[in-house]
Amino acid sequence: MVNHSIKDIPEKFRRLIQAIKNHSKELADKTLQALLHVNQSLEQAKEKAAESEERYRIFYQNAPLPYQSLDAEGCFIDVNPMWLRTLGYERDEVIGKWFGDFLHPDLIEHFNVNFPAFKKQGSVSDVQFKLRKKDGTYIHVSYDGCIGYTPEGGFKQTYCVFKDITAQKRTEEKLRESEERFKALHNASFGGIGIHDKGIILECNQGLSEMTGYSPEELIGMDGLLLISPDSRELVKSKILAGYEKPYEAHGLRKNGEVFPMRLEARNIPYKGKMVRTVEFRDITESKQAEKALIAAKEKAEESDLLKSAFLANMSHEIRTPMNGILGFAELLKEPDLSVEKHQKYIRIIEKSGLRMLNIINNLVDISKIEAGLMKPEMSASNINEQIEYIYAFFKPEADAKGIKLSFNAPLPANEATIRTDPEKLVAILTNLVKNAIKFTDDGEIEFGYYKKDEPFEFYVKDTGAGIPKNRQEAIFERFLQADIADKMALQGAGLGLAISKAFVEMLGGNIRVESETGKGSTFYFTLPCPEKTPPLVRPVKEY
Repeated sequence: MVNHSIKDIPEKFRRLIQAIKNHSKELADKTLQALLHVNQSLEQAKEKAAESEERYRIFYQNAPLPYQSLDAEGCFIDVNPMWLRTLGYERDEVIGKWFGDFLHPDLIEHFNVNFPAFKKQGSVSDVQFKLRKKDGTYIHVSYDGCIGYTPEGGFKQTYCVFKDITAQKRTEEKLRESEERFKALHNASFGGIGIHDKGIILECNQGLSEMTGYSPEELIGMDGLLLISPDSRELVKSKILAGYEKPYEAHGLRKNGEVFPMRLEARNIPYKGKMVRTVEFRDITESKQAEKALIAAKEKAEESDLLKSAFLANMSHEIRTPMNGILGFAELLKEPDLSVEKHQKYIRIIEKSGLRMLNIINNLVDISKIEAGLMKPEMSASNINEQIEYIYAFFKPEADAKGIKLSFNAPLPANEATIRTDPEKLVAILTNLVKNAIKFTDDGEIEFGYYKKDEPFEFYVKDTGAGIPKNRQEAIFERFLQADIADKMALQGAGLGLAISKAFVEMLGGNIRVESETGKGSTFYFTLPCPEKTPPLVRPVKEY
């Protein structure tokens, strides 16, 4: 091994070694300077971090809103003083506790479902809960929050702030209740309500929908004049233009085209920043019908007063006439020189007047019993042919005296003409109808009898007399009412015969009607039930 001294190294290598020594010293100096600078930066960073942490701590401690942080399990890591003051807890009563323990029981499941989603999503906004205060009461809160992550990107903790929105919730609840009350009152209105702007409907209630037949969706945006009958639209338009605010009547128009009477009442009101018109629609069909009924009742009452006067006049006349005949001719019978012929004549007149008086009294008794419900049918077998012939024989002389042709029709043979009915009432019905026919027939003919149809017997009395006006054909069957109470001919009777006949027919299970034309005569028909099924035998009209 050979030892060499530095002197043995060539010059160029000595210069290279010296350069390396010089460069290493410079590099070391620079490195030292860099290390000193880094250290200074770290110190400055620590100071800034401490300042930032202090500012954060001051802000955190004095923040006007409650802050909290939760770990991955949903337990409290930290809360700020405002959180504690808001809910009334001490710090050691909260830290480490599960967040769900402070929720309203109804919301715990909601938290369990949404907390994992929050951790995955990374942020939440306006999540609302009800938190339990230490005193057991609850407040409504709205949360905003985000997730804090580790440098490696893993979950660290949640950071959340909430606002106490209890007062807001109470206001909203009151507003909601107010709106619900308004809607309830709005829809419970007994009429339809609409709000329109220049005729276009903006809002309406259920009542307007039910009244018009349109759905609420159809009504919104509709021209309100389409709910008014064409004959009333000009009136309604004039009221709108004039800002008229008193009730008035018009005709409404339903979706199905039906026109109906309505009452309208409107007001100009502010609505969503502008003046509009609210209208109440009231269907007055029932009140109009009631009004008509009242008018009819009033007219009927007035007519009843007139009828009462006419009836009293009739009764006065009817009773006084035969009574005068009885008293007058009874007085004449006292004459000492009265001939036998006059004596017999006066007796016949007294008898006739007595029968007339008896007929009036019987009618009054019958109608009184009918009104009191005391008149009952007494059913028995009755041969209607015999009754028809009896009526014919009874009225034939009276018809002959007036020059009226009287005939009857009894198509069934005697062995098939027996029915179960009240014979007295049947005779009374026929007697009243034939008597009326003779009274109101000056010439021509009268025919009466019956037809045998599939089930009931139909009796009829047909005359060629004065006839009955169309507007009086129902009235003639009313008590004390005749076809024309102003007619002098009508005053020859008490106006009870047809009313009694109608009551008797209905009592026996039948119906009565009239067909008549003024100046051409009348035909009265009435039916009686017939249990027996007997084939009709038609025979010619028998005349005596």
